[in-house]
Amino acid sequence: MIVAAALCPPAPLLVPGLAVGLAVELDDLVAACRKAVGRLAGADRIVVVSVGIGRAAGRRLAPGTVVSAAPFSRSDHPATPTVRLPYRPASSGPSGDAGRPGTAEYDGYDAVPADAGSDGRGTSAVSLTAGSIVAAYLLDAGAVDAPTFAYQLPHDADPADATRMFVDLDPTVPTGFLVMANGAAAHSEHAPGGDDPRSRGFDADLVTAMSSGDPAQLADTCRVRAGLAAELHDETLPALAALAELARGSGAATAEMLHYSAPLGIGYLVATWQWAAVA
Repeated sequence: MIVAAALCPPAPLLVPGLAVGLAVELDDLVAACRKAVGRLAGADRIVVVSVGIGRAAGRRLAPGTVVSAAPFSRSDHPATPTVRLPYRPASSGPSGDAGRPGTAEYDGYDAVPADAGSDGRGTSAVSLTAGSIVAAYLLDAGAVDAPTFAYQLPHDADPADATRMFVDLDPTVPTGFLVMANGAAAHSEHAPGGDDPRSRGFDADLVTAMSSGDPAQLADTCRVRAGLAAELHDETLPALAALAELARGSGAATAEMLHYSAPLGIGYLVATWQWAAVA
């Protein structure tokens, strides 16, 4: 049962200590992400949704999985400590299936056991997405303790497959979704996609869809804009499409757009959807 969703960008600069020189410029973005993650704090289970390519695609990370920011680290900066995806013993609360790590493989999605990377280096060896890594640090910073699964979708994932991915999770558990996605990556000459004027309209459509709280409108936007997303170097749109599919039967949500900016030529959106009060 989905009760809330938060959208944050999979931006490495959100990992504490990795963007020291940009800290002031990013204050509003960081504050918005903290607020969005806080809206999930009362859920009995958290599900992170991100998009990956190559070995990072098609994986599920179990609660307790060790996550490292090593892929983002610089030699001139102190090493960032590893964190774990939040977990909670099954006996400590009504989390259903979410209190113990899963290790099964299903529907082509490989499950990464919770002790992966227990040598202290985290799970970088199994190719995590930037979204999974950043989400783990956001949840850790927000002191969220609900058992957390992280799903890494293939970049060409069909939204209709989204519901099939989660068949092993108890559907009665109140769940918060943390969707890691950004807008166009073509807002300036230094952006991955250069300076493409179509980026403004693309991101405006995403802002409108997220502000509506309407899963059907978000699904339509993702479908119509899928081709343009590739041209604007946005590889994360399937995560938003998955949210739209997963929330389709839940009706309209109470939506709040918390932040939008493109400080590094990439559109960063932060928003929340809520269907019920999370106790």
